[in-house]
Amino acid sequence: MNNSRAQLLSEIEPYKSLLVGKKLKNVFFTHQGEGTVHLEGLGSAYYFSTILETEDKKKYCFGNDWITKWDANEHLYEVTHENWRIPRNIKYRNIAIIDILIDDDDEIYIRLENDVLIYHTMDYGDKLFFDEYSTLFDKNGKLLNEE
Repeated sequence: MNNSRAQLLSEIEPYKSLLVGKKLKNVFFTHQGEGTVHLEGLGSAYYFSTILETEDKKKYCFGNDWITKWDANEHLYEVTHENWRIPRNIKYRNIAIIDILIDDDDEIYIRLENDVLIYHTMDYGDKLFFDEYSTLFDKNGKLLNEE
């Protein structure tokens, strides 16, 4: 294990103990602004933070490879099936967090007890995804190749 991976694991470990076993009350995002850096064919890149709220009303901000406590006084927008185009079969509110997974590229996935994964990537701006575990990981917990 290289030093950066070991450091990431040690940074995430305290958050595992704070989040795993707690029900996810809600998911929020911060204002995306008007977008920056417009590339022809790709559109504008948008940057935002993703915030998880647990049943004990505590909030945590997470990105593709980090988690922190959220204590900012910034206005938050609720993630809904409509405004984030999440399929109706994906349930995430009032579902327990059972794990925080880290793939080989050191990206973080929040795994819920109903096998929904929530993850935030940075690929020409920030992106937030809600997917079923089986669409991204095999039965041994290895990330599937998405080609």
